[in-house]
Amino acid sequence: MEKLRNKVTNAYIPALVVEEAIRILEKNISSQEKLVFETRANYQAGFVEQLDVDRLEYALSGFKVDLESLARQREKLMDVLKFTMNMPNKQEITLMDDVDRLLAIYGDIDPEEQLDYMNRPDYVALLKARN
Repeated sequence: MEKLRNKVTNAYIPALVVEEAIRILEKNISSQEKLVFETRANYQAGFVEQLDVDRLEYALSGFKVDLESLARQREKLMDVLKFTMNMPNKQEITLMDDVDRLLAIYGDIDPEEQLDYMNRPDYVALLKARN
């Protein structure tokens, strides 16, 4: 049962992180579109050069390409998650957790802290199997 939970967790977290990355990138695209619009208006008024507009449009284009790539990655990760949970591929699934909330729960883990392997059931099972 623990193996299954770990597999689902390992499939769920990347999908959740990509979902958060998409949300952030969409906000960046919206901000960049406003900036391009304002800079284009400033260009037409003679306050900035065409090169400034072109650079901003190029950056916006890059953001949109990144968004398309993340969307494809999300689809693949969602398919992996559904497969891991033995769900039909056509069934819709919604990720409900928030990355910030998960970081608040697990973010206080100290990576420098010494691990007690005897608390790990898989380690204890390996020791028993060795004897």
